[in-house]
Amino acid sequence: MFLGPAAEARGAIGSSIEPNTHCRLLTISDLLLDYFLMKRAKPLFVLLALGSLWCAGPQKRKSLRPPEVEVVEISVRRVERLLEIDGRVRNSGERPLRGLILLFDLLASGREVLTTQKGAVEEEVLEPGGEAEFRWQMKDHVRAVSLRVNAVDRSGSELPVKRPGPYPVE
Repeated sequence: MFLGPAAEARGAIGSSIEPNTHCRLLTISDLLLDYFLMKRAKPLFVLLALGSLWCAGPQKRKSLRPPEVEVVEISVRRVERLLEIDGRVRNSGERPLRGLILLFDLLASGREVLTTQKGAVEEEVLEPGGEAEFRWQMKDHVRAVSLRVNAVDRSGSELPVKRPGPYPVE
């Protein structure tokens, strides 16, 4: 190995070889490390790309079905330590609704769901265009500022709701 006249003149031949050898080892190890990382990075890159595509999709898929239940009117009042909920719903769908159950989400100021209560409307079958009144009481939650309405039938199938809220707690 030729190190040049300057290294020979200093008489430090051994000390000049070590750094060069050391540098070559680091360079080779860096190349090997880069090679193995890149080889393993391809599947990781593919997973990251697929994950970003999945995250870029719609966050919440809304039902494409037209609303089958419409909230016609509703009022939510605090009375002593209870919430009184009075209102009317309409079957806005094309088929009779059997065993309609309303779900009430009590919401905090950040629209965080505090609790969900459910109750069935009195009419067992609600014909298309028909309306049903409801009147419920539930335990008051101090942090509740609004209420949202959802609906299911007696089999538990979710029914799209027109005007689900949120409605303020008075």
